[in-house]
Amino acid sequence: MGPHFKIPPASLTSFTTLSIALSIILYDRYFVRLMRSWTGNPRGISLLQRLGVGLVLDGLVMVVAFLMEKKRLSIAREHGVVANGGPVPITILILLPQFVMIGMAEAFLIVGKIVFFYHQAHEGIKRLGSSLSLVTYGVRNFLSSFLVILVANITQRNGRKGWILNNQNASHLDYYYRLLSIIRLCNFLFFLIVCRFYLYKPEVLESQEETDKGDSQVVEHNRS
Repeated sequence: MGPHFKIPPASLTSFTTLSIALSIILYDRYFVRLMRSWTGNPRGISLLQRLGVGLVLDGLVMVVAFLMEKKRLSIAREHGVVANGGPVPITILILLPQFVMIGMAEAFLIVGKIVFFYHQAHEGIKRLGSSLSLVTYGVRNFLSSFLVILVANITQRNGRKGWILNNQNASHLDYYYRLLSIIRLCNFLFFLIVCRFYLYKPEVLESQEETDKGDSQVVEHNRS
């Protein structure tokens, strides 16, 4: 994009926001209709399948992040900027795929969990259940911070180099992303086990048209 054009790294999160918005639109307008013709489910896919797709995409994000970071570190070594922590001559757009995929995963997971709790929670705790679906993201952020500190401390024991250092070029974030990929795989396998024994709460759907509008309105309903 030119040597004088610089993109602030933090601005990449805007691509995640755009990806979420676009993914939700495409999901409601096209994905549901396409899958409905195959599955016969008025929602296209079941509530748990929607969450499962989100978990798979979330895991693939870490795989892509691992590959991109491995590539970045390889270029850093080739240009001798590991020790001094200097800028790596590589476009920041190499990070774009994973930020877009994060948005796609969130479109399935965030909305999917809200819809799941809204339709499957007991009538008396329906609003509380929908709120709990968002509380999980706060808990996730705390656990993520704890995991970063834990990994940094453990990998630096006994004089070892460590995975997470102040010098990003000397760090091994690729190892960390690989660890996150394994954790997400274990999480997905546990999800499959839970799904195997889960029994859906019976629902009465008045019409397909109501179902199409319902899931989109659930999110707005829980915001009010």
